[in-house]
Amino acid sequence: MTERPTGPVVIPPPRVVAVAGWLVVGQGAALAVFAVAMVVSGLGNGAAVGQLLAQGAYYLVLAAGAAVCGLALVGGRRWGRTPALVLQLLTLAVAYWMAVPSGRLLLGSTLAVVAAVTGGLVLTRPANEWVSRFPLPGR
Repeated sequence: MTERPTGPVVIPPPRVVAVAGWLVVGQGAALAVFAVAMVVSGLGNGAAVGQLLAQGAYYLVLAAGAAVCGLALVGGRRWGRTPALVLQLLTLAVAYWMAVPSGRLLLGSTLAVVAAVTGGLVLTRPANEWVSRFPLPGR
């Protein structure tokens, strides 16, 4: 009878997954920069301080979550794949909003390309083969 692993299973990711992970970390860093810039800009324009700080904190929590998911992918942890993919789908929605209703076509298109590439990387054949090497839960 084989023993089940006692700790978390870590399998080194293929290069495409590691690249996707670093792109997700970069998205988290960009969101953190946005949060700080939003708070600084709002403070300079007389916005409600409590609401402004709460919104900035919310974006920082989202940024930290993105960074953790990206680092999980880089570190060979399977669980980071799904939230990273969901983040890319949400980012595509934001990119559409930036490009079409907001009229920022260049920014929205750039963001859409980054999200599509990152999402595509975690769905490639090497990424799927990597995920299939993990043991099934409960076995």
